[in-house]
Amino acid sequence: MLLFKLSKNSLVISFCLYIVVVSVMSVWAINRSEKEFASIANYLELYKSTAILTGLRIESDLKNQSDVNFTQQQIESSQRVKSLNDAELTPNERIAFSALDDLFRYNRELTERPNVHIYYRSYEGKKLIFSKANDDLAIDASMFDPMLCSQTRSCTLNMHDSDLADRVIFSENFNNTETGETAFSISSPVYLNGQILGDVVVEVYVNYHFLDGQSLTSEKVNGHYYVTIGHDKYPFYDLTGGLVLPLDNTSVVIYQLPVVKVLIDNLWVLLVAWGLVRSYHRLYSSNIRHQNHLAHAIKNASKDELTSLHNRKVFEDEEFEQVIKQGHYSVILIDGDKFKEINDNHGHNAGDMALIHIARTMQSTFRQSDWLIRLGGDEFVAVIPSCSLESAENLALRLKENIVAKPLDRYNVEVKVTTGVAKATGNESLIDVIELADRDMYRSK
Repeated sequence: MLLFKLSKNSLVISFCLYIVVVSVMSVWAINRSEKEFASIANYLELYKSTAILTGLRIESDLKNQSDVNFTQQQIESSQRVKSLNDAELTPNERIAFSALDDLFRYNRELTERPNVHIYYRSYEGKKLIFSKANDDLAIDASMFDPMLCSQTRSCTLNMHDSDLADRVIFSENFNNTETGETAFSISSPVYLNGQILGDVVVEVYVNYHFLDGQSLTSEKVNGHYYVTIGHDKYPFYDLTGGLVLPLDNTSVVIYQLPVVKVLIDNLWVLLVAWGLVRSYHRLYSSNIRHQNHLAHAIKNASKDELTSLHNRKVFEDEEFEQVIKQGHYSVILIDGDKFKEINDNHGHNAGDMALIHIARTMQSTFRQSDWLIRLGGDEFVAVIPSCSLESAENLALRLKENIVAKPLDRYNVEVKVTTGVAKATGNESLIDVIELADRDMYRSK
């Protein structure tokens, strides 16, 4: 029963510690998640604005038919153009090439990121025109098929006008056919005479090191696309709240808060705390039992704790019993006078000091071989072996004088005792002799 109680208490305390640790860790994890989410939001906003502004720049140059100062040889040597038919760039595509060249020259921090590809997709000539030299991304006919690419939202063709109202489309997640890496694209249409001529695409490959073990999933629900960044390896991960970032008119990013992850990852705290608290409880229980045994031993010891005289347990001492059996002893019964008044008027500390004063005076008055006993309260008895009645009476008188001679100056109290004396004849018990001394004391009072 005790073991069950200890285990139960240990588990409760451990669970409370676990809740405290998890709460602190959750606050820390949520703050960290908010910072990570803000960083992701900034990146996505940067990619989004890059796609839109570059598309608008190309549209403006197309409208104005801006001059392009690139030779065919420069274009071919740049390794920035991939074509399905190896045809030369059209005038419109040359304008797009120039705009992306400016983007590369003036925004290298973005364009040179290894996990980001920025290109113009020309539906006019079936070409991909990159902002930098690119050997990683392979060109494929499906990239220009409006039926195929619109299904994955990876191009702007065949998209509804409401989807293009904000000039940006976020794709579903897809895997690179060559590397198997997970990626998504941000596309912004380029119009000419009201028709989509091409689109500017920012293709982003997911940096899972940055996501720190989180997954990236997307799904379509009631015509809206939800991109979720979370810990789907954990049970009930979708029950926690999340931070929401709108991507375009129909897409949002949900960044799940890692509450379940924190709960599960820190289960070891519960186990360790339970083990430590349970061990502490066992030690504490053992210590309590030891203290109880010690208190019991002290209580049953033959010494009075306050006065250091013997207590009633000495009556069971073999050596003491031998003295009584011999029968040659005298008894002096000692009773403190007016101790109730001392306690009432001066407090129990004064009463204790008076008892100690009596005990010390007894020790200085009687022999070391005499048995000095506190019976309880303010009652004492001295059992004096090999002592005549006359000698005992003299000792009793000397004791009273010695006690009175040293009052308790601190409390302004004069301590007095009444004594009764009796001599054992050899036939009576100790109780009988004490009763005789008690009668003698009564006569003295």
